[in-house]
Amino acid sequence: MKRSSMLTVLATGLLAVMIASVADAQDGKMSGAQMPGMQMSGAASTQKEKLGHTTGKVIQIDAAQSRITIAHHPVPALGWPAMTMTFQATSQQLKGIKTGDQVDFEFYMKGTAAVIERIRKSG
Repeated sequence: MKRSSMLTVLATGLLAVMIASVADAQDGKMSGAQMPGMQMSGAASTQKEKLGHTTGKVIQIDAAQSRITIAHHPVPALGWPAMTMTFQATSQQLKGIKTGDQVDFEFYMKGTAAVIERIRKSG
């Protein structure tokens, strides 16, 4: 691997870790996220960013905080590998979903927060 390519990979990984750490420190929106190899789309924003679609297994639901943690498959549209991360969701979206369920879902990034757009059981 060329040195410049290796530095780009290392810098991208470091950026992902730093962003996750800032999110945890600010409000815990991505608490517990495991995001190795995740490519970030630029500076944090308050607008909807690119939509991702994938499937995964529900690891945890925090209804009081409107959060769901999913171990998901790769997200090709965003260039993300498989990982476990926490998403914001509405109480209506979480209705009928429980830990262990297989789900199919779409989400978008709003700054450093991953927000569920649509979710349904797939299995």
